[in-house]
Amino acid sequence: MMTSNNALIPDADKEDILASSPTDWPWVHLGLRMCGWGDNQTKYYLIGHPIIWWSSTASLGLCVVLICVYLIRLQRGYRDWGVGEWDHFLYVCKIAGLGWVFQYVPFLIMGRVTYIHHYLPTLYFAVLMVNHLFDHLIFKSRWLKERTKWVIFGLAAGIVIGVFWWFRGVAFGIDGPIKEHKGLLWRKSWNIYESH
Repeated sequence: MMTSNNALIPDADKEDILASSPTDWPWVHLGLRMCGWGDNQTKYYLIGHPIIWWSSTASLGLCVVLICVYLIRLQRGYRDWGVGEWDHFLYVCKIAGLGWVFQYVPFLIMGRVTYIHHYLPTLYFAVLMVNHLFDHLIFKSRWLKERTKWVIFGLAAGIVIGVFWWFRGVAFGIDGPIKEHKGLLWRKSWNIYESH
């Protein structure tokens, strides 16, 4: 396996529109065309769910900010935590954060061809983080009413379901000419349409 992976180095003489850089992955800068792109072919575009990818990436930075804020508050004598709550919060942040780092950083230093699907194991840890912070900031909040928590949850779930429905053709296959499917180009760098 190691020998075959070492042979997968980028060829500087060829433009590979399918390959992507690891720095493209967390913010879904570039997707991956999975098959032919002709008008009579069913087309699949590996892009992931933009809201989940973007929110999970943002949650990694938010976690670091929250830890710093809580450490400053702790040092100043504020007691924001019950027994064991700080340890649990920090434990999950370390598992998700370090899991993300240990999965992601090797791709930054290896010299092989990389594609967006290589980020999927790393994404798992980022999704754990966004769910952990959502639980911490919304459901375990002492300042929000129960009804408000459920309204926020309903909005978040509605957005996730709505965006999935919007991009359902990308997941289930796009039939017909791609130009007939408007609104899929949320980023200029996505090569969904022929002009990109």
